[in-house]
Amino acid sequence: MARMTKAKASRPILHAAVGAAVAALFSACAGGVPPQATSTFASSAAAKASAEFLYVVDSNSNAIAAYSIDTATGALTSVSGSFHTGKGPNNITIDPTGKFAYVPNNESHNVTAFAVNPQTGALTKIPGSPFKAGMLPHDVGIDNHGKFAYVTNFDSTDISGYAIDQQTGALKALKSSPFPTADGPEYIAVDPKAPYAYVANLKDAAVSAYQIDETTGALTAIAGSPFAAGAWPYGVAVTQNGKFLQVTDFLSGAVSAYTIDASTGALTQAPGSPFSAGSAPIGVADAKNGFAYVANNSSYNVSAYRIDPATGALIAVAGSPYSVGSTPFDVVVDPSNRFVYVTNTGANDVSAFSIDARSGMLTPVPGSPFATGQAPTGITSCKAVPNGCLPSTP
Repeated sequence: MARMTKAKASRPILHAAVGAAVAALFSACAGGVPPQATSTFASSAAAKASAEFLYVVDSNSNAIAAYSIDTATGALTSVSGSFHTGKGPNNITIDPTGKFAYVPNNESHNVTAFAVNPQTGALTKIPGSPFKAGMLPHDVGIDNHGKFAYVTNFDSTDISGYAIDQQTGALKALKSSPFPTADGPEYIAVDPKAPYAYVANLKDAAVSAYQIDETTGALTAIAGSPFAAGAWPYGVAVTQNGKFLQVTDFLSGAVSAYTIDASTGALTQAPGSPFSAGSAPIGVADAKNGFAYVANNSSYNVSAYRIDPATGALIAVAGSPYSVGSTPFDVVVDPSNRFVYVTNTGANDVSAFSIDARSGMLTPVPGSPFATGQAPTGITSCKAVPNGCLPSTP
């Protein structure tokens, strides 16, 4: 996903990858501010264990907004505290153990690292944070064991690799880092079932595929990589079963869908790919029960699809697309697989929907949209367990 930088005259713009060509796609931001916390969590251990939290990157506020999710209704309540990042934060990724969260900062060219409190949802900066990255870092991917982190650097045209300190969450650059990629790396997704990673490269209209060395963390290009995508590929997501991958094609107004070879990690276009989306699709997220959701930045809506379990083809859900606020950017499905949340960069808020488990159709959550800070971009969620907060997506 491209990042909104802090702009003069309070107007969000895409980072240098996009430039003036698409600046006109964005509306002026409203001056929203995060709501104050209005409730506390139940004191019982059982209640805390079932808690869910949502984290939103407020790009022009240089901060993360944290919320507790009402697991019955999907409504959001602010978590108390101020969680500051570097300049120009873009996305947020929680490691598979649920202990740590990482935020790439475009303008300060580094990564802010936090410890996640599973009882309150609060974030605490990790000693040594922020950690140096390449030029214009965009997204963070983490291997399935929580041992290694990978940061896409748009202007450096490479990927920074780090070993994660399992006790503190601190990042240490790998000796073999950085790793080459195609031009304009944006989002990165790690296969939840195998040691593969995939990067959407905007300028080269391609997806780079890598095998992760589970001992050293080194990335090795998979045979056939990079694989062709549509114009300006941005978001990328791997299904929970590790069989399929989707990539949003910003300029094509489409989603490229692929099957993943389980033995090699190579990609093959799904029958009928690419599939029509709204205008300027960016964020994409998969639900555990076989649905996918795409935020369409210029048409102010979300496309919903059922994923064919045999081929990976995308079939539009009835009622799709669903309206959201101004310039939607990113999308996430909560860990319970019941709710979808969308950041609206131009409206300074988050749209929330409940998911029909059978059809994948979306219904607005009462009280939606929910206010956040300025120019929200990346978003993620997690479910509290005794020793962490497990992310909804890898």
